[in-house]
Amino acid sequence: MRRSAGTIAKVAISVILLTYLLLNTDTGALLQRIRTGDPLLLPCAGSPEELLHMYWEALDANNRVALALKYIPAQGGIGTIMVRNRYDSSAS
Repeated sequence: MRRSAGTIAKVAISVILLTYLLLNTDTGALLQRIRTGDPLLLPCAGSPEELLHMYWEALDANNRVALALKYIPAQGGIGTIMVRNRYDSSAS
């Protein structure tokens, strides 16, 4: 139960920060950054697998093709890259 409450708190804080960012951001400039392919800062609460799933589900199902997530451990060490592809038979 304690771990679950911590996860809920992290997700809630991430949502609050994202809402603040979107309400205080020049959306025209944000759209320009998206179109040019510049990286965007996004909330990262949860495991890499949960994040990949969350952002995959947030994309428009008719337009999503692939999504890559790179995990770099805060303590150092080897990072991992995970990719979700629309045409991968193991992806739902």
